[in-house]
Amino acid sequence: MIKKIGIIGLGTIGSKLVVYLSSKGVEILAYCYRNLEIHKEQIKNILKKDGNNTLNSLPIIITNDLVSLRDVDLIIDATTEDYQVKKNLYKNISSLGNNDIIIGCTTSSLNLNKLASFYQPENFFGLHFFNPPDKMKLIEIAYNFNISPKCALIIEDIKNMLTDKVVIELPMIQGYVVNRILFAYLNYAYNFQLDTKLDYNIIDNCMKLGTNVPMGPFQLSDYIGIDVCFTILNELYNSLQNEIYKPSLLLYEFIEKGYLGKKTKIGFYTY
Repeated sequence: MIKKIGIIGLGTIGSKLVVYLSSKGVEILAYCYRNLEIHKEQIKNILKKDGNNTLNSLPIIITNDLVSLRDVDLIIDATTEDYQVKKNLYKNISSLGNNDIIIGCTTSSLNLNKLASFYQPENFFGLHFFNPPDKMKLIEIAYNFNISPKCALIIEDIKNMLTDKVVIELPMIQGYVVNRILFAYLNYAYNFQLDTKLDYNIIDNCMKLGTNVPMGPFQLSDYIGIDVCFTILNELYNSLQNEIYKPSLLLYEFIEKGYLGKKTKIGFYTY
């Protein structure tokens, strides 16, 4: 049974996972190598919005000492979507002296087999949460069929612990199911808008009312981040060499202007 989880990378997903997983009664060691106080405040703010707990009332330790993660049952890698960053991290984890550490990586678009090759493939799996992780019901887990017995047990423990989620197990598919389909759809919407010159709002309303989704493609892109959409599409395009993922020229236009969506208060819409 999982008793202690290390989370590395306290960005949008990582910081929310600290709060969400600690609410399951698991001790969380949240690692950041710099800006310790900033990340503490970030997690405090998430807890403040939640309203039910404080940092002191949950089993959360925020640390800049990687060695303190040596004896955790699972390390969740929520670092940036960058192969070199992850390669360096896995090298540092390997140097901790515990060859049984299991890594679950939250990447949404990187090649899982390539990432596994940076570590011990039998002790690695993809662990794809959706934002916000406390609200979104789906978790995609991807792994090779030659994972170690300990890794298999960790995956079973996750399924048993997160009873509020639907866990779908997959082979090591880059982009999993959701992002492989979702970003083809989003990219088509961008190119469709360039072709038709229709207002973003018209396209969004048609998709919301016609398919009963909560957000249309442009509203969703603003929520995800236009730069993040570009990064994911670019990675899928470069890896898979499939034209449906070639980032639309519309994205270049917005990124060049610094219009990245809700986080910059302007994207396809103004906030």
